[in-house]
Amino acid sequence: MANLDKQAPAHIELHLAAAPRLDAFGVWHAALTDMFDVALVGRDPAPQFRGDVSGFHLGDSLVFNNASRAQRLVRSAALARRSGIDLVMLQYQTSGSLRGDYDGRTVNLRAGDVGFLDFARPTASEDTDFSRLTLLVPRERLPPAVRNRDVHGEVMRAEEASTRLLARFMEALWWSAGSLSPLQAASAIDTAFALAEGARGMQAIGEDQQNAITPALRRMAVSYI
Repeated sequence: MANLDKQAPAHIELHLAAAPRLDAFGVWHAALTDMFDVALVGRDPAPQFRGDVSGFHLGDSLVFNNASRAQRLVRSAALARRSGIDLVMLQYQTSGSLRGDYDGRTVNLRAGDVGFLDFARPTASEDTDFSRLTLLVPRERLPPAVRNRDVHGEVMRAEEASTRLLARFMEALWWSAGSLSPLQAASAIDTAFALAEGARGMQAIGEDQQNAITPALRRMAVSYI
């Protein structure tokens, strides 16, 4: 019987660029159809389109690095109901910017910021050319302070030390994701959201959380180095 604690996470790769025989944007649009209605920004931008996704399944969650040309993303209330996706997304903006309306909340995500998106809620946003590190987690997997709070569109600013700590941890999680066991991955996800709770002032990080976070931070730091 396989040792599940040693099983490597499944890896996802999608790299698209315009080519004479490939409708790169059409593939990108189809890949996102259950999540967003996506359109490109600008006059006839499709011939210059490029999109990249590289990610890992971490049990019931997903961490991925994605980048694309400027685009407009809309998730209507109807699409949210129809898709049945009940996930919360933590987005670390590594380059470019995003401006949007997250169910009535104005969002401006700049490079270095980290923000929340709730897939059960409508969203409309426009990106410049961008790159992001993203963590997708089922709602029931979230700690109560996040699950029971309206985090849709909340942004943690890059100038805050707690945001920078969270961003560095997300980078370390991305770089080490391919070598994490399921138990290590679960611990790392818990750590990311504990850091997010502290960054948004949802609650102070208590002694029990600190004891859980410290080993995960150490593992991530060693892997990152």
